[in-house]
Amino acid sequence: MGKNKEKDHKARKRGQRLPRSVKQLIGYDSMLRNGIAYLGDDRWSATILFQDINYQLSQEEHQMEIIDRWAKLINSFDAGQSLQIAAYTRTRGMDEILRDVTMPDHGDGLDAFRRDYNSLVAGKLESASRNTSTVKTLTVTIREPDRETAVSTLNALCTSLTAQMRAIDECHATRLDRAQRLRLMAEILRPGEPFEFDERAFESMPGRPDTKDLVCPWSIDARDPARLDVESESSRFHHRTLWISGLPPELSDQLINDLTSIRAHVNVSIHLAPYDRGESMTIVRRKNAEIKMQVMETRRRNRKQGLDPDNLPDDLADQQAQLGELRDELSKTNQRLVNGMIVIGVSAESPERLDLACKTVKAKVNAQSCKAESLKFMQLEGLVAELPLGNNPLPMTRALTTNSAAILIPFTTQEVFEPRGLFYRSNARSGNPIVADRRAHMNSNGFILGTSGGGKSFTFKQEIAGLFLNRDDEIIIDPEREYLPLAQAFGGQIVRISAGSTSRINPLDVVLEETGDGDPVKEKTNNVVSMIGSLVGGNEGLDPMEKSLVDRCALQLYVRFREQGADPAAQPTLGDLRDMLEATGETAGHELAVALGSYTSGSLSGFNGQTNVDLDNRFTVFDVSGLTGELRTFGMMVVIDQVWNRVIRNRARARRTWLWIDEFHRFFGNQYSAGQFKDIYKRSRKYGLGVTGVTQNIEELLLDDDARLMLSNSDFLMLLSQNSSDADELCSLLKLSEEQRQFFTGVLPGQGLMKIGRVRAVRRANPVRRPAVPALLHHLRGTVRGIPIGHHRHRRGRQVAHHGRQGRPRRRGNRGARLVAPDACRQRGRLLGMVRRRGQGRRGRRLGHEAAKAAARGANAGRHAVGRTAGATRKALNSARRRGREAYKAKLKAGRAAKGGPTRVADARASDRIAKLKKAGKASLRIGKRIGSGASHVGGRGLDAVGKADASLMQADTDDASRIGTASRDLAFRAGRAGAMAIRAAATAVVSAVTSAGLPLIAILAAILAVVAMIAGMFSSLFGAANSSTDAGGVDNVPAEYLQDVIRAGSVCETVTPSVIAAQIEAESNWNPKAGSSAGAQGIAQFMPMTWASVGKDGDGDGKADVWNAHDAIWTQGNYMCGLASQVETAKKAGKLTGDTLGLTLAAYNAGIGSVLRYGMIPPFGETRNYVQRILELAQTKYTATTGGSDGGPTVGSLKPKLVMKADHYHVDIEAMGLRHERFPDYDTYQCTWWAAMRRNQIGKPVDAHMGNGGQWNDTARRLGYKVGGSPKPGDAMAFEPGTLGSSGTYGHVAVVEEVKADGGIVISESGTGFISSQGAVVIREISAAQLKAVAGHVTFIH
Repeated sequence: MGKNKEKDHKARKRGQRLPRSVKQLIGYDSMLRNGIAYLGDDRWSATILFQDINYQLSQEEHQMEIIDRWAKLINSFDAGQSLQIAAYTRTRGMDEILRDVTMPDHGDGLDAFRRDYNSLVAGKLESASRNTSTVKTLTVTIREPDRETAVSTLNALCTSLTAQMRAIDECHATRLDRAQRLRLMAEILRPGEPFEFDERAFESMPGRPDTKDLVCPWSIDARDPARLDVESESSRFHHRTLWISGLPPELSDQLINDLTSIRAHVNVSIHLAPYDRGESMTIVRRKNAEIKMQVMETRRRNRKQGLDPDNLPDDLADQQAQLGELRDELSKTNQRLVNGMIVIGVSAESPERLDLACKTVKAKVNAQSCKAESLKFMQLEGLVAELPLGNNPLPMTRALTTNSAAILIPFTTQEVFEPRGLFYRSNARSGNPIVADRRAHMNSNGFILGTSGGGKSFTFKQEIAGLFLNRDDEIIIDPEREYLPLAQAFGGQIVRISAGSTSRINPLDVVLEETGDGDPVKEKTNNVVSMIGSLVGGNEGLDPMEKSLVDRCALQLYVRFREQGADPAAQPTLGDLRDMLEATGETAGHELAVALGSYTSGSLSGFNGQTNVDLDNRFTVFDVSGLTGELRTFGMMVVIDQVWNRVIRNRARARRTWLWIDEFHRFFGNQYSAGQFKDIYKRSRKYGLGVTGVTQNIEELLLDDDARLMLSNSDFLMLLSQNSSDADELCSLLKLSEEQRQFFTGVLPGQGLMKIGRVRAVRRANPVRRPAVPALLHHLRGTVRGIPIGHHRHRRGRQVAHHGRQGRPRRRGNRGARLVAPDACRQRGRLLGMVRRRGQGRRGRRLGHEAAKAAARGANAGRHAVGRTAGATRKALNSARRRGREAYKAKLKAGRAAKGGPTRVADARASDRIAKLKKAGKASLRIGKRIGSGASHVGGRGLDAVGKADASLMQADTDDASRIGTASRDLAFRAGRAGAMAIRAAATAVVSAVTSAGLPLIAILAAILAVVAMIAGMFSSLFGAANSSTDAGGVDNVPAEYLQDVIRAGSVCETVTPSVIAAQIEAESNWNPKAGSSAGAQGIAQFMPMTWASVGKDGDGDGKADVWNAHDAIWTQGNYMCGLASQVETAKKAGKLTGDTLGLTLAAYNAGIGSVLRYGMIPPFGETRNYVQRILELAQTKYTATTGGSDGGPTVGSLKPKLVMKADHYHVDIEAMGLRHERFPDYDTYQCTWWAAMRRNQIGKPVDAHMGNGGQWNDTARRLGYKVGGSPKPGDAMAFEPGTLGSSGTYGHVAVVEEVKADGGIVISESGTGFISSQGAVVIREISAAQLKAVAGHVTFIH
């Protein structure tokens, strides 16, 4: 207690006031009911919440317009006013998301389908969703001593800001009142706790209630200078505030986007405080004067030292030039200076997670050439700066122009998550789920457009299933036959309509209920005229006389029907209409009656008579596929008319009706049917009807002006895969950007662009899991399979100069930060720490210790190799100098003697010795080159041994052990490479010395060979004796003169193996080192001259990088490919690419890394895909050395431990086996790869954490050195090529062999697509010997 009093006393003595409670730390004093907060010191603030817009998907020109408008918004603030732009990103728990999108049981016999639907949605979200939400706000702060003036000023400012925001792509902005603003602060300071606030109850509370009590945490521990520990009743988290301390000369428009894309609790706040324009010029002039003084002082100092007076330091010259540009810009434009400050708050549940999240934030910031630092000893002030209060107590600022500040644009990608909506898969831009409610928009009408095989049917059925199972709405479909199984599963009514069908629908049925829109009889009469016109009017339709007759006769029929009591069983029919027309006695009436004769009593009389089918079922399907010719259009019109009768009845019962029309473009081929469809489309909103048109004939549809108008005004639109011509037309009609066009051209089934209201979202196709039992997805025939992660992550990086060049944006190239690995000592220490902290199980601990020892040996061996090589080199050079001096003296002496002839025999021998030394020097140069090459080959073999050790280390049974093995592999690799490079450097130096001095070779050869032997011994001790397979580097059929070059080039990185290098060389030049092409490509690797100039490397140590030198070209090929592989891995980690790293690298080599990034996968170019396939096949079939010989045929037996089966003897009870339903180690739950990895790990078989899709396991296993064969053994991983034995046509499949029978058949266990049901996630399947024989060559067994 005494110490605390003494500390308080010292603080007061220094003038500090210690806060008495947490409430004093929050940066406002009070808050008015209208949301205006008083911050103290005559400062007031108000907050506006705004929705995101699709900035990232816009055309480049439109992005510039958005930035210009945002700059005008910033420029509209006066001096004394400030702006805070904030983005608050929160991770949402999976349970919370599933509550919004899954369906509860209803007890109506359809709950099995609901559970299947829930499992499907849960699987998609777990595998693809980022599960984050971002709230973005603008907070404006003013300084005003009078409260009333402050309130009126802020009201006007908020109104102006809302209008300006709406002008930016109709960005919806809303001012927050007190309850909303407090709720936002409570979510930041007390996350996860319920927030309850009632305005009336708060106003009526006795005393002086404080709003801070509703948002403040219970305690904030600030004892750690770089972290806050915040605790409340039911929440506790750790928080750290960073600030961007270093900005580059050019700012990027991607900074906010990258920070808000992090899957963590991240708060980003940008504080901007503009100067007055006059003050801006004053500041620039003052700074300019300071720079001039520094320039004068530098020149004076240079003169004093006798240097050039104009020789100024680069930074000083740059500052002088930038200030001149800035002064010109401020004087010629309406820009001004603003004080800028960017703070980033990060929250996490534990200090470890906080550190990890902060590292991710710093990496994102570094990638934009900025620098982020922790606010040490200012964490409390940093927290206040994050809150949406407009209060920035931090002293650090950075001067920006308004144009520079505008490039920090807060707009990224629109999200769609509407309450009570349906799940439409994931947003490929953000990874968040798309949940939309079509009822919440202006109208519920929409269209689904896509080519055949683009995923229309599955999307169609998924939406129908969601609506039917989760709501009480009524579903009506006018389809082809493919929707009948779905209707049968849901107990729906199927109405088959054809000329000879017993099912009959009366086209003259009428509903006499008043709708408020006029007389229903007259409306029905108009419809009858249209239907008769489509039936007997031909292409020209009915003439005015005929229309009048039909109208008059139909009206008489309905008047008589109403007068006779309107009995539903006595509705007028087509026969009645024909008789009425005949009874008119007019020629036109007789002709119409004759035309209707075949439809009332002939072979086409299927529509004549009373309706005899039940049309009250919630799920009704009208099957009109049996209608042809003129009856087809008439039949579709009859169906639409019946639907409208149903809509009228449902409206009276307050029920919504949904109508889906497949191939709806047929309506626009006839003037009557087109008019009917247009009429029902217009009236649907008022009557609670949602119409959805589905078609693949976009070209025919776009020929009709009415159809184009409907498309352009639709609130719901889903564009799936389109061909190029249709895509161009749609982009022109809908004003879509080229960036948006890429999302529905050349994409996989189920992917596309979705418009809902004003929002356009990029729709991602997730893998579809079909259950084995005849439940929901069994009836969604024609299902499509997409890919589990998003595509087309390419960003346009645009920057504006920090001090601006007329404020025009400039493009910049790749924006990436290269992460440098720590040195070997730090890595080893971290490795050992990881072993101690995380080693799990005996095998994991043992492997961890072995990995650490291998790393230590590699580091020590590399260090000793370099030291010994350097020592040998020094000795050789000293000897060379000594002998060189002796040779030089002998040469001089011989020269003097030559003038008068030799005086002694010894002098003559000296001349002979010089000639011999010269000859020996030339020979030593040749031999030295060979020695250097041999030393490099030794290093290459050593690196190949490292690769083999890597393959062994990767067979870890825990994820941690895999990481340990990978880290040790990297260390050993670097050590080996350092040793090889040291040998080469030593050999080159020695040969150089020999050549210049002309020394005898014996001593030098002995020294170099001793070094080579030492390094060879090092590799032998580190990795063990290499067998014949290791000697060949796992590669075969390579010409002998290039074998060591290929092994060395294929050992630069893990991805690019020697067999891949060999396959590329064959494809490029067929091993011809003098090959050339008409395009200008040169050498054995066919490099273009410009490419070689930038990437060419010296591969044989002769000091030159020669494209015609095969050793140089092959070495450069390996390094160039590994550079591409590194870029691919970086893009994959950032979520911009998906797929196998090697395939993507080969595609980047062929088509360029830009094309691969633009498409997010291997580009859909025929040449590129053929190239990738050819290289992989060559590498596998020709250049990969076979290992392990034959697999010896099948091994009969069962796998142990055996599976624990459920009661149905079909589903595996994995919990009873001690396994868990969670990711393992990096494979998504319920995927086939997840089960194969987990089962193989359980039985102690090798499995890597990154083996790709099921169909890729074969190639990955071979690259990792696993034994692979064509005969099954218990415990084998069975890899299926795509489409084999029911596997996915895109991804293939992988299963585990549980039993091999004596007859050659097998039993496998499997999970993934097609095997999920509500009863379990893993099943067994028997495959007969005959089936295995039939698919031989298409399945592979990994032993």
